[in-house]
Amino acid sequence: MKNVHAIGVALIFGCLGILVTGAANAQNQPPVLTDQPDTTINEGQNLTFTLVATDPDGNNITYSSPDLPAGATLDGGTGVFDWTPDYTQAASYPVRFIATDDGVPALADTQQTVITVNDVNQPPVLTDQADTTINEGQNLTFTLVATDPDLNNITYSSPDLPAGATLDGGTGVFDWTPDYTQAASYPVRFIATDDGVPALADTQQ
Repeated sequence: MKNVHAIGVALIFGCLGILVTGAANAQNQPPVLTDQPDTTINEGQNLTFTLVATDPDGNNITYSSPDLPAGATLDGGTGVFDWTPDYTQAASYPVRFIATDDGVPALADTQQTVITVNDVNQPPVLTDQADTTINEGQNLTFTLVATDPDLNNITYSSPDLPAGATLDGGTGVFDWTPDYTQAASYPVRFIATDDGVPALADTQQ
């Protein structure tokens, strides 16, 4: 902020008189933050942009936001915003951006934008089930495990269950005790299907 000094000069009774007034500080003016338009992106898509603000006094500007979504960053010096929403963050996010100068007193300008994240379904991942050898009359039980990036619900199924075997579609628990006529090899496919839109699946054998 520049200081303005006023100096008065007057001629009094033939003598030169100099009157110096006190320093007067020019009043600080707030920065002006350019509006950031609303934006729509997909889960997993990167969004980056740079905030732009100007200050009438030429003061330095710092950028901030009290509303950054989880995982988003904002560089306070450059105004660069960067975010790649994960596959659980489909929603609308009102975000306020603030440009603050370093004048005395510090002044700021605030703009709000809305970032909308569209849901993009990702397939579940079914953990591989190791090959197993058992005897006739021996019980075999295990639990299938699948994870979903979107945290969708998962249903388990199999088109190849041996006679007498069961698979709980909700828990993934497989249970079978082969009888004494079932000595053989059984290729069995297990499928984990989510309830996203569209529904997606992973298969292991």
